[in-house]
Amino acid sequence: MRYPELTGASLQHLNLPKDCKDGYSTSRTCEMSLSNHSGIDFRGIVYLVDEATTTKKAATASV
Repeated sequence: MRYPELTGASLQHLNLPKDCKDGYSTSRTCEMSLSNHSGIDFRGIVYLVDEATTTKKAATASV
């Protein structure tokens, strides 16, 4: 955010699969900066944990 060229330089060799749509980070400022420069929606790691545990709960409930 303060130095956008830093994020741009760090992503210059980024090679992602075409179907990659989500990214996760432990820092809100990194999430915002990475999202702006990569075109991928970066969110907090807590969302990944929530998705992983919700899926397990849903699978367990149907058994």
